[in-house]
Amino acid sequence: MTKSCALVGGLDHGRVRLFKDRFYVPFVETVAMGSRAVQRDKRIRTLYSQFAGQAAFLMHADGGRYRDAVSRYLPANYRGGAKPETLGRATGFDYGALDSK
Repeated sequence: MTKSCALVGGLDHGRVRLFKDRFYVPFVETVAMGSRAVQRDKRIRTLYSQFAGQAAFLMHADGGRYRDAVSRYLPANYRGGAKPETLGRATGFDYGALDSK
């Protein structure tokens, strides 16, 4: 039972959104969105759901392989100092590769 709950509302929530709703905005687009663009987007709820799924993926995939990159990226992003390429450089992967994982 616990495993089912985690799948629906936990680590794989973004992937559930992808398969259930056929909604997915690639990393290259999401990292380029500023907070104002997200706040004005009609899909804001769905975007935030996807962001949560992407963040969970980056924190936990491959035994936490991207965790350090995320811990460097998020503060820069919140301060407004992250550029669209910042996350890709921090992870060492291009966004297409991250999308396909």
